Amino acid sequence: MVMVAGKPSFQVNSKLCKAIGKMVMNIHLKTILCAVDFSQFTNQTLHYGVGLSKSIGARLLVFHSVDIPEDQLFTSPIAEHEQELQRLYEQALKKIEKIMETYDVDWLPAVTKGDPVDKVKEVAEQADVDLVMAASHGISGLKRLLMGTVIEKMARGLSRPFLVIRPIMHFKPSQDTLRFTFGKVVVGCDISPDISPALEYARYFAEKFNSEIHLVHTMESPVHEDIVDNTQGHYDEVQQILIQRLRDRLLSLYPNKADGGHNVRAVIETGIPGESLVRYSKEHAMDLMVVGIRRHGTIEKLLVGSTTEAVLRRSPCPVLVVPPNVATSKLST
Repeated sequence: MVMVAGKPSFQVNSKLCKAIGKMVMNIHLKTILCAVDFSQFTNQTLHYGVGLSKSIGARLLVFHSVDIPEDQLFTSPIAEHEQELQRLYEQALKKIEKIMETYDVDWLPAVTKGDPVDKVKEVAEQADVDLVMAASHGISGLKRLLMGTVIEKMARGLSRPFLVIRPIMHFKPSQDTLRFTFGKVVVGCDISPDISPALEYARYFAEKFNSEIHLVHTMESPVHEDIVDNTQGHYDEVQQILIQRLRDRLLSLYPNKADGGHNVRAVIETGIPGESLVRYSKEHAMDLMVVGIRRHGTIEKLLVGSTTEAVLRRSPCPVLVVPPNVATSKLST
């Protein structure tokens, strides 16, 4: 592993760098949607949602969708189904209001009826939400292979940044946990234009919380022919040249002149991206991981999954998933 901090020795992709510098000051998270499911982790999820909202001065929408899975063999009359949905809807409102009584924050309930994955996307669009957050419970084995998780489905479908927090067993709310902070932020970088929105949101949180930024790129191949010519010398020499150029390219994607002296590190690792990001986050006690997401076909996803889904399942810290098609207005208004 190679790690450095400082200015790059040469600049690449200057157009992208200029675009990033222009956009960075224009991200404004005014509305956060916090999704809850009334599991044992609901109080923790809302506590962190409140803490983040207060830290950045955003309004909080507390989201829950009531849904009754349809039994194909024993279906109930439509009237009875609607009555039960309404009962659950009113019950959800009361539960949310009861929990939120203890918090002094600008908030509104957002309770709907229907599939939570579909409805969270619908509400996020209608309310022009800037960030969606939820807790990941995690499942494993065959069940995940067959159906995935609600969190992974949300990450694949949302067009808004999505913050996934790790639930803590026996969580005890306190005023200290309301003092929300991300001291160290790691960004998974593949050195492509698709990563620029993820970099922007990482920078946003770094500015809000005076965070360290760790830019991590994982080399899956021993030689990148588009970056270094493998005839330039012996294998070890070529590897050192490659690492240096990758490091410089990382730093050039994140020019730190306007960052007020933020500590920005470039890290080159080897292996599988999802695994190396999880490992790095554990070893360095990161507070937030920021990753982009790419859309994959169904067959490809079933066979190989994605880096984003891998880190959602195993990351030791909260994960911010930034889609490539995040609304331009979030970066320019």
